[in-house]
Amino acid sequence: MKNEYMLQFLIIVMLLCFSQNLLAGGENQSRLLEYASEDLRNKCDSQLVAFQERNKDGEWEFHSNLEIKENTKAEINGKEYTVLIIATGGFGELILIDSSGSKENILSRKINVPGMHVRIGKVLDLNKDGYDEITIYASGGAHGSYAYFLSLKNDTLSFIEKADGDISFFALVGWVHTKDFDKDGVFEIVVDRKPSEGKTESYDIYKWDGAHYALKDQVEK
Repeated sequence: MKNEYMLQFLIIVMLLCFSQNLLAGGENQSRLLEYASEDLRNKCDSQLVAFQERNKDGEWEFHSNLEIKENTKAEINGKEYTVLIIATGGFGELILIDSSGSKENILSRKINVPGMHVRIGKVLDLNKDGYDEITIYASGGAHGSYAYFLSLKNDTLSFIEKADGDISFFALVGWVHTKDFDKDGVFEIVVDRKPSEGKTESYDIYKWDGAHYALKDQVEK
């Protein structure tokens, strides 16, 4: 009988310890957003829960490293959005929260976050189709820098692709930037390269072909 009571006592202690760990885990997740506004935290709670549920299937490799890499406001297609990049390990998700309408609208898109630093760049209509693109810059440190362009069209986020289907524009040295060379309202994407000996500038120019960005010129001078 004494052994039976001892076993029950041990089971109760184990259950209490387990429940405390669960509570602590939830508390840690909420602290990820402690520097954001209360309203933003409330809107993002469901997103964090969704990440946690999806991680059970192994989609996120390092759930313990889940963190907000970017939190900013941006006007996209004439509406104000809260823009978040939530990252874990080498991957992340860009989340748009429509803060201008009466009904909460959340859009998200998975991206690659190859380095420690990621930021939102310009919001512009890159290809003159009437819909804004969001520029995402990510640093790979010694591995160069990346740029991604996400278009918000008809409540859908989609990547602007290169002709080969790649969604990232990568510069081993220097930067990726946009410039409207011929002043037609359609921006070209410029990717820096390492100049050869005796040269000071070297870059690739990608032009919009109506569906993708294709390599059109390689400049070295």
